[in-house]
Amino acid sequence: MHIMKKISIVCICMFLLAGCSKDNIPNNNQEPISITLTKAEENIAQSEINFSLRLLQALEKDEDVYKTDPNIFVSPYSVNAVLSILANGVTDNTAEKIYNLLGYDKNDTESANTYYSLMNKSLMTTDPHSSLSLANSMWYNTAYTNGNINPNFESAGKKYYNLLINGDNFKQNGNSVKDNINTWSSKNTDGQIGKVIDRVDPNTVVYFLNSVLFKSPWKNGVSFKDTNSLFYSYNGTQKNIKMIKAKTRSVVVIDIYDMSCVKIPFGNGSFSFIAMMPKDGMTFETALDAMQKEVTFTDLNRFFNDALEDKYNPFYTESEVMMPNINIESKIDMVNTINKMGDNSLFDNIELNIFNKTLRGMNVNFCQRSKIELNKDGVRATAVSTGEVGVTDPNPFPEVKGKIVLDHPYMFFISENSTNTILFAGVVRILN
Repeated sequence: MHIMKKISIVCICMFLLAGCSKDNIPNNNQEPISITLTKAEENIAQSEINFSLRLLQALEKDEDVYKTDPNIFVSPYSVNAVLSILANGVTDNTAEKIYNLLGYDKNDTESANTYYSLMNKSLMTTDPHSSLSLANSMWYNTAYTNGNINPNFESAGKKYYNLLINGDNFKQNGNSVKDNINTWSSKNTDGQIGKVIDRVDPNTVVYFLNSVLFKSPWKNGVSFKDTNSLFYSYNGTQKNIKMIKAKTRSVVVIDIYDMSCVKIPFGNGSFSFIAMMPKDGMTFETALDAMQKEVTFTDLNRFFNDALEDKYNPFYTESEVMMPNINIESKIDMVNTINKMGDNSLFDNIELNIFNKTLRGMNVNFCQRSKIELNKDGVRATAVSTGEVGVTDPNPFPEVKGKIVLDHPYMFFISENSTNTILFAGVVRILN
């Protein structure tokens, strides 16, 4: 009987916003530290934004995902990071498929690696009032490799991804490998994600892990209070639920392309929560398509910034936002979704060359577990991704608004503002 060897990829990402009382709110009035990119890096950044939107769009219309849970929460940034690491450890054919999926130049691995290294360092320093930690590790099966790592992969992994590399015999020491991986996960997520694997398969060749930990208060001047209001779910039901509301000049509300949108800053304003609520008749799929063709995510952020800086904005003094408390847990199998976004054979029969010999006949499974909690004190969001391998039209002009109530299904994003890098994305359809 032929047993297909398996590579496991575990990608752990976590976003955590610490709630602050009025007595312990830090002085976060310092201006955001913008991330400066070259033209080539700007192209990669735009590709990354497009990938994030395409991933959310693909998940939103995937019936298998939809049937499991109508709400979606995912970290595109972490999925991108794991695929980028994997691209360094496969043969040219598979690497080309990965870069096509990500929208990168298939012949420019060096630029993709350099960009990831720059973004990791920059994202961790752009807001001194927020805490962002990023880590990568690799755990390989010495039964297949005898410990001989391809020096080119090892060099790239350590130089660009600060990749921690560990080897052990999965068949003989499976339990200790499992414990070590779960301990690494717990350590790098402040104990929030302490278990990423239940057992180590002796046929697994390698695990790749990526962790993201983000902590931040809301920006000074954004003070939410509890309230109650109706939420109108996608299935026609309505329910009176707990919401939060704030009235502040730090919040920007605009209407554009049949969507009501709001941007709420964290920390010193480097990172933001962005929500987009399609109006009656517009689907999430149509809205996400428009964000790639009509009004891009970058355009949207420019409109927000222009409205915030415009002293003649009639709502410049204060805008009002009301939105639900959110508590969403998701488990999403991403293999079919990612395959549909790119090459249908992306995760089948790949050739791995992270060792001194090429291993063929590998397959990949990829899923993500995630959780987000949002209330007046802030946001805590976690996500764990586990992969097992065995305008032709002119842009419309935005209309500045003074108030938004997120009482219908909406999309949301958590992003860095100078590059518009999307850390997390989600869809809220129903709330209980």
